[in-house]
Amino acid sequence: MRRQPTAIAALLGLLVAGPWLSERTASAQDWTSIRGIRVVVDVRGKDRSYRSKIGRAIRRRMVEAIGPLVPSRELDKSKKQLRLRGTRANSPSNLARAGLEIGAEHIVDIYVKRVRRGATVRTRVVDVATAEIAYEQRTTIKNVKREGTKAGNEIGSAIIAKLQEITNAYGGSVTASAPPPPPPPPEAAPFAGTPEVLPEARITADPDDPPSGPPPPPATSGDPYAGIDDPIAPNVSTEKKDSSVKWFSSKGEEQEAPPETASLDDPPPPSKGDAKRVWFEPPPPEEVDPSEFVRVGVSGGAGVLRSYTLATDEGSSALSYTLDPLSMLAFDFELIIPRANVGMRIDAAFRPVAYSIDRGEDGTAFPSGLLIDFMGIVNYHAEVMGSGRQALKVIPLAGVRVAAANVEQHLGNVIPSATNVGVFVGSDVRYPINELFEVEGGVFLGLIVAYDETPLASGDNNGGFMAGGRVGMRVWVTPYLGITFDNTISYDAITFTDAPDRPLPPDEVGRVTDASITIFDVRSSVGVAFRF
Repeated sequence: MRRQPTAIAALLGLLVAGPWLSERTASAQDWTSIRGIRVVVDVRGKDRSYRSKIGRAIRRRMVEAIGPLVPSRELDKSKKQLRLRGTRANSPSNLARAGLEIGAEHIVDIYVKRVRRGATVRTRVVDVATAEIAYEQRTTIKNVKREGTKAGNEIGSAIIAKLQEITNAYGGSVTASAPPPPPPPPEAAPFAGTPEVLPEARITADPDDPPSGPPPPPATSGDPYAGIDDPIAPNVSTEKKDSSVKWFSSKGEEQEAPPETASLDDPPPPSKGDAKRVWFEPPPPEEVDPSEFVRVGVSGGAGVLRSYTLATDEGSSALSYTLDPLSMLAFDFELIIPRANVGMRIDAAFRPVAYSIDRGEDGTAFPSGLLIDFMGIVNYHAEVMGSGRQALKVIPLAGVRVAAANVEQHLGNVIPSATNVGVFVGSDVRYPINELFEVEGGVFLGLIVAYDETPLASGDNNGGFMAGGRVGMRVWVTPYLGITFDNTISYDAITFTDAPDRPLPPDEVGRVTDASITIFDVRSSVGVAFRF
């Protein structure tokens, strides 16, 4: 009677553990078809912690079903030997090429993109034998810290199910190996009328009659495949061997081709045995849109409008003026660091100007000058959609701007020379509509940290701000040469305290104090652009 509780506990344990044991046994039986296949799991992504958490769960799930995986570092080494870099290294055909070098059957390519606390996981299974994507899925994870391991297990289970489906469709494990050599041609039949003399047998039939009974087996000459009707035996061709075709054993090791290779126009059908032997020629690498690292532009145009306004609380001063359209020469240069997507850009514009100043009884002065606008920028190219030259980019930026108006000294120095220095932040958007047309625009906003007038000033500088933007279009006649259309606008505002030192009109002496200067500038240009 004392043993009754122990027996009841054992019975309850069996009832609880029974479904789990049956499930584990069924899973192990279901995994038999893919056990031991050669699979590489390559997990990529910019956020290392998210990538590691999700990738670790996927690998553990797949090791449970398949067994040891091919290390992803072997795939990276193969890519390096084949000189596959950038986005083109992860195209299906190039992944198949790299996988073939290490004897892999499938490449599981996973990219983890962090989205705040969550992530988007893109999963692709590339069949090395066909160089095609056998499975593709996108998974959204709301919170990686809480759901990353669970989501990784689910992704791993989906991959395992797909690998089972592929393997069952092939009838077994898939390996890229060479077909067996073709059987030798049958020996020539004896001459008609000359019967073959068999030991311990008597020939009673006429020699011209067809022989009765099963034919004797052909001589094998030591060939284990002779006389076997192999469904994957290739058609014998006398063409010269193609050096681009590689033959691999079932272990993934490269070996010499058989004496007579199969015809490239008639690939053999798959085998129905336990292992599929695939006759595979590596496809040519895909053409991937290249990234650019240098942009240069030279253009000519005009300063469409430039207004200079000196004002106080009582209104604008007579020293305000507006320039007529001026000829302009512009230059821009941009250098982009590959992979880092960090760039440096220089924009410069030069406009010669001739002023006409009516001095009344003193006559008219015609001083010459030069307007210079220079911007030094550091930016980051964030690819929102697409890749390479066809990528839609959002480009945040920061930089320094120097605007100078150099004026030749003249009678009274009514118009002083001025230099304006400011710092700014902003953003550009670059949108390639297609391979021919590209639209680009941007805005910036900053502070004026220094403003200097010579030889006489409008007062004590109290700082100011700047703002502006640009919009342009590129027409790429060739992948490297294009025609550029640009329009730029800028607005500068500077405030002063106290009375100005510069000469004033007689009716404004003593009334102009605590003045402000605003400069509004519009420029347009057409030129040529280069990119490499």
